[in-house]
Amino acid sequence: MIESHPRTAVLSDTITFRPDLVGEFRASITRNVSQTHPRSAGFDLTQLGFPQSLKDHEEALIFPRFEITDLNNSGSAVLGPDRASFFFDAEFAEQFQGHVTWVRGNHTIKSGGDFTFTAFNVNRPERPSGLFNFTRAFTQGPLSSNSSTTAGYGFATFLLGPPTSASITADPTLAASQKFYSFYVNDEWKVRRNLTLTLGVRWEYQTPWTDRFNQLAYFDPNIVEPLSKKNGLLRFVGRDGNSRYQSIPDKNNFAPRVGVAWQFRQNTVLRLGYGIFYYPGSGGIGSGSSDLGAGFLATTSSQSLAISNTPNAGATLANSLNVPFVIPPSTLVGNSLTTAYPIWVTPFNQQWNLSIQRMLTKDTLLEVAYIGSRGEHIWINRNLNAVSASNITLGTTLDSLVPNPFVDANGNPLITTGSAGRINQRTITYSQLLRPFPQYGDITRFRDPAGDSIYHGATLRINRRMATGLTLQVAYTASKLMDNVTERFSGRSSFIDPNNLSLSRSVSDEDRSQVFQTNYVYQFPFGKGQRWLRKGLLSSLLGNWQTSGVVSLLKGRPVIITATAATHLPGVGATAVRLYSPVLPAGQQSLDRWFDTKAFMNPAPFTLGNDSRTQPNLRGPGEQNFNLSLSRSQRIKESVNLQFRAEFFNALNHPRYGEPVGNVNDNNFGKIITGSNPRQIQFGLRLSF
Repeated sequence: MIESHPRTAVLSDTITFRPDLVGEFRASITRNVSQTHPRSAGFDLTQLGFPQSLKDHEEALIFPRFEITDLNNSGSAVLGPDRASFFFDAEFAEQFQGHVTWVRGNHTIKSGGDFTFTAFNVNRPERPSGLFNFTRAFTQGPLSSNSSTTAGYGFATFLLGPPTSASITADPTLAASQKFYSFYVNDEWKVRRNLTLTLGVRWEYQTPWTDRFNQLAYFDPNIVEPLSKKNGLLRFVGRDGNSRYQSIPDKNNFAPRVGVAWQFRQNTVLRLGYGIFYYPGSGGIGSGSSDLGAGFLATTSSQSLAISNTPNAGATLANSLNVPFVIPPSTLVGNSLTTAYPIWVTPFNQQWNLSIQRMLTKDTLLEVAYIGSRGEHIWINRNLNAVSASNITLGTTLDSLVPNPFVDANGNPLITTGSAGRINQRTITYSQLLRPFPQYGDITRFRDPAGDSIYHGATLRINRRMATGLTLQVAYTASKLMDNVTERFSGRSSFIDPNNLSLSRSVSDEDRSQVFQTNYVYQFPFGKGQRWLRKGLLSSLLGNWQTSGVVSLLKGRPVIITATAATHLPGVGATAVRLYSPVLPAGQQSLDRWFDTKAFMNPAPFTLGNDSRTQPNLRGPGEQNFNLSLSRSQRIKESVNLQFRAEFFNALNHPRYGEPVGNVNDNNFGKIITGSNPRQIQFGLRLSF
């Protein structure tokens, strides 16, 4: 159950200082308190055989999470609540804006600013009662020192007993906040009657996060970690002379804008523009300590592997977390973590466009346009402690156990608070020592400004204003979007090698190469004030009816193919091996065989595969959607009106098929087995007075 209690207050005023000078001012305060109550709240995990010590470490008493590979199509969890399903979130924002418009001769000058303060008081434990993973690893033999890409079964590993990995978190209650500042000035200059030039610049700055109790940390790659004597250490804000900010403020965000409108012929206008747009917004950040980095969020992990594919002797589910718990605040040496880095860069987007508009009639506009954009420094969470792919030629040596160099004079491990690569044992996996920071597991840089995208699109648009009862808009776009990172929240693909993003550059997950959309409103020409049947009984029955609709036709998105990654390089994935084009000849494609599945296979162990992140020439099913409505307004009295509406969503009942299963190892590989978007019809009456 989710509860939410939003509150908003707004005060605004417009002041005319003199006929050519107008000011607009606005202040607002917003507060929202939301919380969840999972069904399993209060569950005692000792009922499952776990020790009392694990229960004592729980942040919240809820059912633990079990994720079992292969048990369903997505390979996701089958038992227990998902991450952060138990939370309390109190958000607060205050905003002040001021804008001034000054008209002087041929110039219209606008200037203004914005200040926003946002605060998030959040308690959202990530894995308060534990996460237990059961992959194919323990049942994919046959040799303990070699892995197979086609053998093993997650549920068989589950029946075996010990999980392949387990973790539990200790989470802080944050009182985090940010401030946002922006100023702009813009001049619209009418150079001649048929030529207008627009020039402007905008500056934006958003402070890094702070916490009222300094419960934030960041990773400094240049500071020596005392136990391992290696560079790289998690540091805490507001301590040891450190700033209260997680990173160095980025204040050089100046965004120029320029635009030209030129009526070079009667009824024909050429428009072009260019601008830079920064995106300093929170991007969903602030909803939990996992987003703001580790240190005060401490994860205790236990990976039950002695050597590849073999659990430790005596390992069970109950004792899988029988290790010293990491108590925050902690530098998390020996563990994986997600955190900020000192260098902070605000992402921005360069946009440019060129269009020609022509009035075909006094009511109809035709526009042909080209639109381009370039995204730079796109934020993405990226592992910066992955082993270099150049080491893949080492083969089975990567999994070999070697003496742990981080030990004391008696050979005892110095690092005992984590188990990355067996760093808390006398012997350590060789691949762990190849990491840039071998004293840590994966180091995921929170909001790493590493992404890049490019978009080109051509649009044809017709816009008809209300005339003879009809308003119509029609648009067709042909475009291409390429990037090297996936969208953080809705992305369907993943990195191949976080050290080499050029391998991941491909057509974007969300690319729609062709889109057709139209919407219309039509007033039937019957009834009072219309062309026909202005009086009488038929006028009363047929008058005042109106219909409207929206039609959308979209080409499918690129198909995503995934395979078993057996690189044995921590942090480095792999693509499938594509043998030839998977696109089927015309007429052979069906829901049961969307593409030629024999065109793909799992990569061999210690290889990266040869496929792309997405399939540029293989698309999922397109979308066809027709929404219609029919309405009639009837005036009963001068101040009383009755409206009837009939609405048909997906009126033609076109199914919206899901994406084809792209997992090479799935029994349904190449098939479309999901769908949605049934036709919905609803009727409504509205009485207004």
